[in-house]
Amino acid sequence: MVEQSQYQINLDKNVNEKRSLMHLFTEILCKECKKQYKSDEPSASSVVVKNIQKCCSKKPDYIHSGLPLKQATYRALLSKGNRPTTARQISDFLTERWGESVYTRSMTPAVISRLLETSVDYEISVK
Repeated sequence: MVEQSQYQINLDKNVNEKRSLMHLFTEILCKECKKQYKSDEPSASSVVVKNIQKCCSKKPDYIHSGLPLKQATYRALLSKGNRPTTARQISDFLTERWGESVYTRSMTPAVISRLLETSVDYEISVK
């Protein structure tokens, strides 16, 4: 059921499958944090996620109206510290963040859930 499922980025599986999380995270980091981390340097994913949550996600352009919904959903998970989050919580977060955007798009929990469950770009765990 969409309302009860919780989603989380599977940091361990990304590492095990030789995906560079730092490469993904570097695109998300704000200017200040990019100076702290380099994409070719190993860093604990959990430390970077915590940094994104505490700093980068607070910036106005972290989730901007031109961002594709899939990327915005991924960033929403990171902004919540990658804690298990429902599609409803992500939908509410994005609706609040984007407000009355000129770009109308469906951000219902069903759409968010479908995006997360079919994502091949990001390893998302469903609980």
